[in-house]
Amino acid sequence: MGITDIIKESLTFPTKDTKGWMIIGVLFLVMAVVDYLIGVYPTGIIYTLCGIISLILSIFILGYGLSLIKNTIDGKDNIPAFDFGKNFVDGLKSLVLYIVYFIIPTILTAIVMWITGVFSNGFQIIDYVISSPALNQTLTAGAPVTDAVIQNITGSIPTTLINSFFNGFVISIVVGIVLFLIFTLFTYIGLARMAEYDSLKAGLSLGEVFKKISSIGWGSYIGWFILLIVVSAIIGFIGGLVSMIPYLGVFIFALVFTSFLFIFEYRAIGLIYNQG
Repeated sequence: MGITDIIKESLTFPTKDTKGWMIIGVLFLVMAVVDYLIGVYPTGIIYTLCGIISLILSIFILGYGLSLIKNTIDGKDNIPAFDFGKNFVDGLKSLVLYIVYFIIPTILTAIVMWITGVFSNGFQIIDYVISSPALNQTLTAGAPVTDAVIQNITGSIPTTLINSFFNGFVISIVVGIVLFLIFTLFTYIGLARMAEYDSLKAGLSLGEVFKKISSIGWGSYIGWFILLIVVSAIIGFIGGLVSMIPYLGVFIFALVFTSFLFIFEYRAIGLIYNQG
């Protein structure tokens, strides 16, 4: 199966079991309602309860994604039923896997920021701002910080320092994006290995993940990943337009589009995994 065939099959997969799709959609709809309530009640018991419910549902959904991958790896063409206990435990495992895989690019990006002087230059800029006479006089007088005051503050910072900071920052951002994309590739196969072997250890075995990607073919795998991002972005854009419908838009987005993207992505992960 070619990468375009994988994407096509994954796109049509939710429509083969609309009942299962809508059940997942209701789950995302509940999450949307809970998140709405968190926004309406930013403090108090309702906020706390909704926060707990949102966390539990998020973990459960992560674990259910593994069921979708596992079904696909096993050659099944149905959307699996919920297994609340196992899905929740698998969600916790998935959370650990995500943390482990993404802490590596986070640390590497921080090292790049240190090497390029983002931290040191940033602290120097903060020192210039804090010690600025214009800012201190304004704050002492209790006056608002106007554009003129801001220009006075920025004018006191050496141009070479600002340029050095932004150059380092841009380099760090580019390197960080590349690293996170690379480790996202590893994470997808790690999730699939964890689903296949029902083992967190299997998912975290970076050596085996490398072997699996090599057996799929790096070119095919990267091409699949790019195509997955593009298609997801298009669907997300359409869903974003729908979410702008007053009152109901955001809930339609959760019920239909978020659930569709969820099933589409995890189905696609299982299918590309089977190519190796």
